[in-house]
Amino acid sequence: MFSRAINTLGDPYLVARFQKYCGVELIAEEENGCDRPNHRGSGVDATHNSPGSISPVADTLRSGDARRRTASRHSNGNNNNNNNNNKGSSKSCDHSVAAHENGCVRENPYSIDGHGAVHDGVSYPNTTAVEPVCNGSVNHSATHAETFNGGVSTTLEGSDPSTVALSSKQCSCETAGFSANGCVRQTESASHDRTKSATRVVIRHPFLYYAARVGAFLGNEEFYLSGMPLILWAVDSAVIRQTALLWWLVMYLGQAGKDYLGWPRPASPPVVQLETEHLDEFSMPSTHAMAGTAIPLLLATLLLERYQLPMLPVVCVALLWCTTTCFSRLYLGVHTALDLVCGIVCALAVYAGFSPLMARYDLYQQTHLLAPLVLVVTSLALCTVCYPSPNKGAKGNAVTITAVVVGLGIGSWLNYQLGFSEVALNKPQRMPVSAPTLAWLGVALLQLGVGVGAVFAVKVVVRGVTVRVFSAMFGLDKVDTEHPGVFVGYKYTTYMCLGLTISFLAPLIFTALGFGRPGYYQEVL
Repeated sequence: MFSRAINTLGDPYLVARFQKYCGVELIAEEENGCDRPNHRGSGVDATHNSPGSISPVADTLRSGDARRRTASRHSNGNNNNNNNNNKGSSKSCDHSVAAHENGCVRENPYSIDGHGAVHDGVSYPNTTAVEPVCNGSVNHSATHAETFNGGVSTTLEGSDPSTVALSSKQCSCETAGFSANGCVRQTESASHDRTKSATRVVIRHPFLYYAARVGAFLGNEEFYLSGMPLILWAVDSAVIRQTALLWWLVMYLGQAGKDYLGWPRPASPPVVQLETEHLDEFSMPSTHAMAGTAIPLLLATLLLERYQLPMLPVVCVALLWCTTTCFSRLYLGVHTALDLVCGIVCALAVYAGFSPLMARYDLYQQTHLLAPLVLVVTSLALCTVCYPSPNKGAKGNAVTITAVVVGLGIGSWLNYQLGFSEVALNKPQRMPVSAPTLAWLGVALLQLGVGVGAVFAVKVVVRGVTVRVFSAMFGLDKVDTEHPGVFVGYKYTTYMCLGLTISFLAPLIFTALGFGRPGYYQEVL
């Protein structure tokens, strides 16, 4: 029973059915000629970067997705050899869902006998064998494999703003008798009308697509370097310091677990992968699900402990955060349900075991003289000798997250040791909360703009310098960011400086410019 449940949750067809239920469909259709024309009225080729070519999914479909199909050419009902030449009128074979036979349309040539994928009533483009029909006759002479190597064109249909078509502009046909460049030709030199297949992704409910994009953003670097610092600068630094520690724990365990297990992403097809940012990583567990569970849960706990807030709205926001993030993983086709379940369970276990220790450790890393040394030595060991795999997969993210938290800790330590931070006296256990004012909102937006600008500037400068320094240290003739030593070195140094900027440098800039938050330096506890 348990193994059956595991197999069901890990089935990519379950994700495909969920996507179809949410209005994401993959449709195959025929196109004549090697290049799909760029009709501005009815479709815009996004590869030309022309105005109006932006679509909800134009930048998300996985280019270079290998779709290999084996096809037998059919002609005149006779079995011909590869060296036979077809004379007379040219014939074109339809590789789409509807194949032409004797001038008629034969619906859906794919079947469940190895010539197509039909699962629980859901039909998917062929991934194994297709037998195109040319004018009702069969030719078993050749086998030709189409491999799409990055030649994917994304098109927005003007009649439906939620429809995107993928046209194969280049495919490799490596068998004798077939030309490359996405076209099929007769054996030897005969020319004929040419056809190619196109894959169209239809988004029927744009609201769900954008909701999934928001959920994905809540687990990406852009949010961690903007949203969480904003709370630290404008609301409560102690809450974010403790949350960042738990965030690092779940993310490091999740990234290391991915590279240790090495489970692949759900297969496409049947899954429609609408996100490409993390496809170079493995699948199990979902670190988005882990962070999307642990972060809102600890944030809600700390806010309810420190402030006089109503419980119901805080809990609802935390549940909405977690649900949206997990929904995005299935909707965008990058995780199975099993990945999400394991990620949520792991996050809950880490929260239960470590959340009571966060406040004590936060005080230690600010007040102990040797705290920075312990942070640096431990983190370097975790990023090098203790990490389960070499320079590949999710290691880059593990290094960056670890380094950011180290920088946050060192910045907090400097604030305390230099006398900027102090323990607030007569501080109530639960502070009252007032409605935000326009003045507070303006200051918060100003802090966000200046702070994120400072973080971005530091990232550009430090990355440019450290890449060259570490390349020279390892005796490389030219800069190589893929070298294992350079890779870990520049990422660790760069993101540690970002964490230091967020917790130490940016608040000093705010104070010097006159819009710093007075309570920032009174939140040691």
